[in-house]
Amino acid sequence: MVTDTPTDAPTDASTDAPEGNDARRHERFELFDTATMEIDGAPHKCAITNLSVGGAAVVFEVSLDTAPPFGKSVILDIDGVGKMNGYVARSLEDGIAVHLNVSARERNHLAALMMKGLNGILFADEDD
Repeated sequence: MVTDTPTDAPTDASTDAPEGNDARRHERFELFDTATMEIDGAPHKCAITNLSVGGAAVVFEVSLDTAPPFGKSVILDIDGVGKMNGYVARSLEDGIAVHLNVSARERNHLAALMMKGLNGILFADEDD
């Protein structure tokens, strides 16, 4: 799902939620799925601890010497989902939050995959 969409990273440390509030734009789902994040072209094994159609919380398999800075462009490749462009939205206690730059079509695809995973649904074109 990597697109030619520019990163459009904000110029400050703003988030989707007002400070002290968790009123986020997109509902997040707790999960633990493996992924690879490319930072400056270098792959880093990681895990997704929560995911929405607008972002993900990421923890790294091996601690990085320094966390990627706010606004840093990344490519997140989630196993079974695909590659998505994004940028570092903020640092977390044990990882980073990534804002995903995805088109409306990609958001719909990601939402369908998330619902499939949550509900254990097989789509019509899939076998048991």
